[in-house]
This record gives sequence, C-alpha cells and structure tokens, in this order.
Amino acid sequence: MRPVPLLLCVCLLGAALMLPAPATAATLADLGWMVGNWKGPAMGGTLEERWAPAAGATMSALVRATNATDTTMVEVIVISETEDGLELRLRQFGKDLTPRTPEPAHFRLESAGERTVTFVNLDEEGPLAKLTYSRPSDDLFQLKVGLRAGNEMVIDLPKAE
Repeated sequence: MRPVPLLLCVCLLGAALMLPAPATAATLADLGWMVGNWKGPAMGGTLEERWAPAAGATMSALVRATNATDTTMVEVIVISETEDGLELRLRQFGKDLTPRTPEPAHFRLESAGERTVTFVNLDEEGPLAKLTYSRPSDDLFQLKVGLRAGNEMVIDLPKAE
C-alpha cells in the first residue's frame, strides 16, 4: 500500500470544510415548545398566535392581526415532516377569508436548536425571506421575520390565556 501524500490529505480536508453544513435535523416532536397561545403588540396593533400540538403528521397555528377597530389579517400555518425535512407553509387572508396570495408561501427548515427554529422561504416572490421562532423564556414567544429587503422585524409575544 502506498502512503497518501500529505498535500493531498490537506487539500481533501480543506475541501470538506468548505462544503455547506446540512440543515439541522428536526422533527415535529422537537417543536413542542411552540405550543400555546401568544399575544402581543405588533405592526400598530395586536398579533395573536395559537399553536396546536403536533397531530396527524402536522403542527399548525392560527394567527390573527387586529387593530383597535378591525381584524387586518388571518394566517394559517402548517408545519409538516417531509423527505426533505420540516417544511412550513403559510397563507394569509383578509377577515372575509379572501386569500392575499394565489398560493401559500413555502419554507424549509434551515436550522433548529433548543427552543428555536428557522425556516427559509423557497419561493422567489413575496416579502418574506426567513422566519425564526424562539422561546427565550417560558412566558415569551418570539418571532423574527426576515424580509427580502434585508431588514428584520422582531415581535415579542407574551403567553396569553
């Protein structure tokens, strides 16, 4: 057996280190920390998120944005396990359930950690680039909305009854 030249080993190691890391594997069971009712100020009004426990191979949420006199948006979110990992789909509606977009937005898991998960938008259109959900404390749910324009909104939602 011939020894492998040291330079070849160094080159192969360097190439391996430059490969992108695969998304952190996660399952719906890992997202149990999201379950609950969350409500707080956002976008000049109030945002409510109600996350249900995983069942039937999905996890879902109903989101409502209101101001002092009106419901400004209703959103349905579904997270499912696929062959490619966790995927999130969301669709926003007006208060009369008229869809705001022709199709739901489609996101795929980018990373997951202890009480945090990030999804990246697979669609080329729409304002949303990335969604990060986290739970920095037992009574606080946080949403970071990354916009295609490059800015980010951070929305803190305390636990609601």
